[in-house]
Amino acid sequence: MKITYWLHIIFFSLLGTQLSAQSISVQVSANQINLGESFLVEYSVEGDVQDFQLPDLKGFKVYQSGQSTNVSIVNGKISKSISYNITVVPEMEGEFEISGAKANYKGKTIYSSPFKIKVVDHGAMSNQQGNSPFSNNQQQVDAASDNWRDNIFLIAEANKNQLYVGEQLMITYKLLRRIDYQSLEVEKLPLFNNFLSEEMEIPSHQTEGIMEYKGKKYYFQAFRKVALFATQAGVQTIDPLLVRGVILVPEKDPFFGTTFFSSSQPKMVTFASNQLKLNVLPLPLDQQPQNFSGAVGQFDARRSIQNTTLQKGQSTTIDIDIKGWGNLKAIDNIPQETGNSVEFYPPNISDTPQKNGDTYGGERKFSYAIVPQKEGKLIIPTSEFVYFDPSQKKYISQPLEQIVLNVLPEGITSDNHQDLKQEFISNLKEKTPPSNFSLLLLYVAMGSGVPIVALLGLLAWRKHLANKMDLKENLLFSWPNIDGLPEQRQFAILSEAFRKRLKHLLGVEHSSDIEIFERIKDETIREKTKYILIAFDSAAYSPMRFSTIKELKSLAESCLDNIENQQKAQL
Repeated sequence: MKITYWLHIIFFSLLGTQLSAQSISVQVSANQINLGESFLVEYSVEGDVQDFQLPDLKGFKVYQSGQSTNVSIVNGKISKSISYNITVVPEMEGEFEISGAKANYKGKTIYSSPFKIKVVDHGAMSNQQGNSPFSNNQQQVDAASDNWRDNIFLIAEANKNQLYVGEQLMITYKLLRRIDYQSLEVEKLPLFNNFLSEEMEIPSHQTEGIMEYKGKKYYFQAFRKVALFATQAGVQTIDPLLVRGVILVPEKDPFFGTTFFSSSQPKMVTFASNQLKLNVLPLPLDQQPQNFSGAVGQFDARRSIQNTTLQKGQSTTIDIDIKGWGNLKAIDNIPQETGNSVEFYPPNISDTPQKNGDTYGGERKFSYAIVPQKEGKLIIPTSEFVYFDPSQKKYISQPLEQIVLNVLPEGITSDNHQDLKQEFISNLKEKTPPSNFSLLLLYVAMGSGVPIVALLGLLAWRKHLANKMDLKENLLFSWPNIDGLPEQRQFAILSEAFRKRLKHLLGVEHSSDIEIFERIKDETIREKTKYILIAFDSAAYSPMRFSTIKELKSLAESCLDNIENQQKAQL
């Protein structure tokens, strides 16, 4: 009988161990709470589990969840337990039964026990305490002594309360506290009406520390910094930033009547930062120059050009670099005096922002593609970049350098211009007999007083015609220069150049695209050619982009190589 008794004891002990390892335990901080406040739920299980799933929490919000793993080694035996913690806030009154959580353990589904929670209106909280380990016999701090709003709150600090339109304003948001919190989330951000905004980084030495506020010391955490630029004059308001979360309110110790030896009770709260009112001054219109750029701050401007010697009809780029501190995005264009001798295209604008502590700025570059329309020496006159400096309360004008262009006739580059000049001088020194054509030009020039520059131009034009006749010896001539031109214009020029090269290779100078395709016998090369032409034309005359310029040029070169090799193979 004793043997049977001990066998039953061992059997049920083993069964109990197995069941405990295969179930999820649940602990709840309270079984009755006020509406709008939070309670804590902890699920724990020993062993490795997978696919942990919370129960249906309809009527509640889960504001925080976390997972912790504990591993212990006792007498060489390793045990592992996992805890899942959530903070829950009810959305309505009533009595609720929360079903069990579940997880997968060694291929089987295990569950926690369900529990009940009663949610009552504010002030109707019962003195009844839960039986969970989170419950205790301490009394809660009453409303009069639970002045948590003085112990945790938000402030919005502005570095100035009066500024000009367009001038930079810096706002820093800080959490000040003398009690702890469990979780806080930003619920509503201010819209910054009548302001442009840029998010700023907070230096590490400014993120947290101790500060004094209204005669008391607080621990602060700076969590957001924003640079603002007013777009409208007048009294402007910055709305509060709203935060929601769970704070830990100390409870009174029932024996000592103080919170010194107490624990803390989680409390769901919502609080907001202070509202800011700012006086935004208009810019002085009576002093404002007509060419004011719209920039407000401190800036430096420079103008430069990529190439001062070029052919008529060839493009180059003028860059205007503006560096400084302020809202660079307010500068949308800098008017240029063009006249009829130089054609200016709308600029490409690129920004390199920079954030230096409490100051926002950087560099904005305007790249203007220009095309000279006349030959000879052309002057792009000096111009001005005008901005308003709020520290000096006046407009500042910076001159932009004058640019002088040396424009050669079409077909003449600066390189072959120098080559022709050197060749002519060398021939004179070596007494090399010139060709009949060159000699005739020389006699005409000497007899009629034509300047030597004009003679060199005529010789260059003759060389240009000769090079054109030699295109058959150089089937893959170079692509035209498109630097600085608008992107669609670049695609259009390359499309035309590719067609010309195709026609030259195939010997069909005046044929249509259909006739070009008919001349290409290889089907793969023909389809590749169609794709390239369609891609060039789509990018040139519509917003569609199949490939980049670099990719299409590479494909086109490969296609032309294939056509040339195919023709050589047929000879």
